[in-house]
Amino acid sequence: MGEILVVTFTEAATQELRDRIRARIHQARMAFIQGVSEDPVISALLSSVEDHKTAANLLLQAEQQMDEAAVYTIHGFCQRMLTQNAFESGSLFNQQFVTDEQPLRLQAVADFWRRHFYPLPQALAP
Repeated sequence: MGEILVVTFTEAATQELRDRIRARIHQARMAFIQGVSEDPVISALLSSVEDHKTAANLLLQAEQQMDEAAVYTIHGFCQRMLTQNAFESGSLFNQQFVTDEQPLRLQAVADFWRRHFYPLPQALAP
């Protein structure tokens, strides 16, 4: 089976998507076992797939491997890509995920102040 990647915005949405995908796979598997479904999408799959037993087995494998599925937040996906492609992206292997950027802003302001205002002549100071 190929890898499927799902990207969303929040951790809560990530977990909800994971649960919904797992439930949908389970629905499809049960339909292939029973041979019938009221869901129009699954019903179309039932009529287009000849070997229901193999399809049910594949769906069982997908259901069992759902914990390994690539479901990420946008930030998590970006962090994964930067880590996996550290040489190509020129980034560090050990990256930190920063959720509060206020200290970084304060540091940038302090650096800007030191660089641009400290060198000014004293006469310009109020």
